Amino acid sequence: MINRNSSRPLQNAELLLRDVHAMLFLPRKDIAALRAGCNYAMLVTLCCVLGGISRTIHPRRLPPGRDSDRTCFAELFKCMPWGRTKYGWITQRKAGELLYDGFRNPLVHELGTDEGGKPKKKALLHDKYIVGKRGKVPQHLSLPELLSREEWNPKWAVMHYRGVKQNKVKISLVGLYFLTRKLIELLSRDQALIRAGVFPVQN
Repeated sequence: MINRNSSRPLQNAELLLRDVHAMLFLPRKDIAALRAGCNYAMLVTLCCVLGGISRTIHPRRLPPGRDSDRTCFAELFKCMPWGRTKYGWITQRKAGELLYDGFRNPLVHELGTDEGGKPKKKALLHDKYIVGKRGKVPQHLSLPELLSREEWNPKWAVMHYRGVKQNKVKISLVGLYFLTRKLIELLSRDQALIRAGVFPVQN
């Protein structure tokens, strides 16, 4: 396993993930300045971590004509530990696309606006999302209990459709955070990446 301290991208990812970990415990109703849940900030941060890893560690480079932020993000997301549709999970491929098109791209680059006059601009998707701390995670489980688990319960869909018409996407932030950490752990053990000299990557 790679020592994360030897890889600048993984060091930076750890800094961002620590912030997400702290935000999971918001809001604090006893402190006026901390009464916001920071759910959108958490999701954007997680998407930035995933996007950054996709450009520095895996897949890093794609064949000519396919080397784009969106494609790299989708390729990385294929490695994400993920549940099955029989438990309500959105498919892995679709989940990666939804995260990129709904949050990573429009909120990071344009703050979710449709301005700019770009031709054939896609309709914004993030208004159709419900972003919460838990999602399908049972309320009686505390956050420390959840975060200390070895594996994520496959019955707790991290991303699932809500409603018969499937016109809303619900996201569990604690689940996405948990699986993002698992993904980094898997990548740091990937012998093919190690042999390819991906680690350490110092910028």
